[in-house]
Amino acid sequence: MNNVASGLDLGEGLRLVFRAAAGGVFIITTRADDGRPAGFTASSVASVCLEPPVVSFSVMAGSSSWPVLEANGSAIIHTLGDQQDDLARQFSRRGVDRFAGVNHRDHHGLPLIDGVNGWMRCHIRQVIPVGQSRMILAELDEVAASDSPALPLVHSDRAYWKVTRISDC
Repeated sequence: MNNVASGLDLGEGLRLVFRAAAGGVFIITTRADDGRPAGFTASSVASVCLEPPVVSFSVMAGSSSWPVLEANGSAIIHTLGDQQDDLARQFSRRGVDRFAGVNHRDHHGLPLIDGVNGWMRCHIRQVIPVGQSRMILAELDEVAASDSPALPLVHSDRAYWKVTRISDC
């Protein structure tokens, strides 16, 4: 490898390594006991197991969405397309109504955002405290995928990107 910085603080090194990688962009929604919808943008969603169907994601323990998600115990994970970067930014902002102007409907008591590439309704199976974050293992209850999805929205180096197909795997 060329131009590798060594001797970095491990936390800063971790940030730099992950800035050079790309991940899909998701919005995770839930609902408070008072009926108020809550949600946040995540790029840390991963498939864990197919049987039982389990995914993982992380959320900051100090975020406004974590107490709502923890109390509800259920969520919908939405997969975003490459034209939905404005939506991703809106759900990452603090101190705003993240659902303002967002077309969504109630689905099993949870806010389901319209027009996404796909979604997974899930319930929390396990919470693992890790520093200031909570690693969530969530079991899927229902999934849906668009029959004509857009290319995925990707996050890398603190920016959103469109992808271009290079070749089949």
